[in-house]
Amino acid sequence: MKTSFNIDSKRWDNIILSLGGYFHDSSIYAQYRNHATPQNDLVFFSWKDEHGNIVGIAVGSIERSSWPLLRNIKRRLVLHTNPLVREPITGKTRNDFLLDIEMWAKKFGCYEIFVNSFESGNRNFDFKKLGYDVIERYEFIVDLSLDEEGLWKLLSHARRKNIKKALRNGVKIQQLYGDLAIRALRSMQKRSAVRVKARAGVSIARDYEIGDDPVNILLENGVGQIYGAFIENRLISAGLFTEFGDTVYYLLSGHDVEALKTQGPTLLVWTALLNAKMAGCRWFNLSGCKKEAELKDHSEHGVYAYKKGFGGEQVKCAGGRKILNKKKLTLFKFFSKW
Repeated sequence: MKTSFNIDSKRWDNIILSLGGYFHDSSIYAQYRNHATPQNDLVFFSWKDEHGNIVGIAVGSIERSSWPLLRNIKRRLVLHTNPLVREPITGKTRNDFLLDIEMWAKKFGCYEIFVNSFESGNRNFDFKKLGYDVIERYEFIVDLSLDEEGLWKLLSHARRKNIKKALRNGVKIQQLYGDLAIRALRSMQKRSAVRVKARAGVSIARDYEIGDDPVNILLENGVGQIYGAFIENRLISAGLFTEFGDTVYYLLSGHDVEALKTQGPTLLVWTALLNAKMAGCRWFNLSGCKKEAELKDHSEHGVYAYKKGFGGEQVKCAGGRKILNKKKLTLFKFFSKW
């Protein structure tokens, strides 16, 4: 296994595409994710077969303590998604790749490894057997090979009704560009943050200077698109979608109260979905939610039902958390009480 803290981004992303990978495997997502945490280090893993061909790849962040005294001691490895492995590999399995990464993390002094599960529905690591606390999610993926009529029929009755309602209410969808797009997205996220925090206790609002906003990385690399929903030139909703390979991924959004009343967000997603099809993409990933959200009394059940209503395949994704050094973890918990 080869490990590097610096890579040729274009070459890395070409390898990702050749292996059938997605946006969350890419160097662009890695740069975007790490933009706001300069104390962290990006780390890239590649795995070769007996013939020297790259058959496995993973990218993550070495997350360090923000407290200077612990910055070089408190480390954990966070993989941005499940490792990407092309099988079969003579005498090896994808689990062996993850075990190699764990071994590296231990030697580097990480007390924990955390594996995210974005766009990982077909990767099938045996996390439980490997000793991880398993975290399961659902993602909702629409097959864009259908014609527009077929995509419309996939929608639930409620989603079709909502799109028609948005059109009757005069909602207009526009693609936005540059600083205007970023301002629109962040302003709508702030509107949503009030409601989300009240429901789930987690704020989605982010404050950046426009020139320093990590969304710039996506827009400048041509993988990000921001759409806005308007009523009488008044912005009511905004969404950020990424395009990498043959897949569009619904990454971020924000809406004000009027948007929810007029169903602007539903028309916005439907428009982005149809535009992705017109651009030649094969898949539209509405992103996901926790597995527990399928339960009606869960705080995110509304999100689950909403995304399911677009008629895509409900794909189970799994990641997990594993403690690599219990003594270090105990020590860090002790310091955190100070």
